[in-house]
Amino acid sequence: MTGTQRLGPLIHSFFIDHLVTVKGLRPASVRSYSDTIRLLLCFVAQQKGTKITRLTLEDLSFEHVLGFLRYLEYDRHNHVRTRNQRLAALHTLFDYIATREPTMLETCQRIQAIPIKRATPAETHSTGEALTRFGIYKAVRRLAGHLDDPGSDRTVSPHVFRHTAAMHLLESGVEINVIRGWLGHADLTTTNRYAEINTRTKMEALRATEPSDTSAARRPTPVWRSDESLLNWLSNL
Repeated sequence: MTGTQRLGPLIHSFFIDHLVTVKGLRPASVRSYSDTIRLLLCFVAQQKGTKITRLTLEDLSFEHVLGFLRYLEYDRHNHVRTRNQRLAALHTLFDYIATREPTMLETCQRIQAIPIKRATPAETHSTGEALTRFGIYKAVRRLAGHLDDPGSDRTVSPHVFRHTAAMHLLESGVEINVIRGWLGHADLTTTNRYAEINTRTKMEALRATEPSDTSAARRPTPVWRSDESLLNWLSNL
């Protein structure tokens, strides 16, 4: 088959058979690939002065890909990170093309060899320095300081995001050992604290539903406080 016959079906197969079926990418990731390849096809069609439907596989040349990357940086003013993200998508596309169309092997190899660009220090941070862990902490404190609660001594820090992510994983039913590996805990006991906090939070929520006009002496002990099976059930919700 010629390049004219192959381009449309090949692009379709790349998305449906490769990205979705083989790689199992989520819709958001597939949309990212789609955006990059759409921009590439529009750019090449403009350079060739033809419609996208008339492009051939051979039109996806090394020179056109280089021109596309320059177009992203200098015409669309994409950040280096965005340029690199789109190049990574093109690497995946041309790696797939190489396995399906041997006549494009040399072109695909040259495109695969296009390197990722390193961001300059000025592009990495406003101060011209690389962002450190302490820099991240300062940025979070500066941007989230208005969420602090002096009454409860609650402050928003990077650890809050880490803790929240762990709790969301736990509440979604993710196994505790998986969460331990995610957080990098050497000891499972450290991770188990999240499970204990989760159970305590639920117990306090149930406590809040008790009638407020019943004295502590006359108030019956709720079943969920004495029935171990119910407590286990709560901890596994």
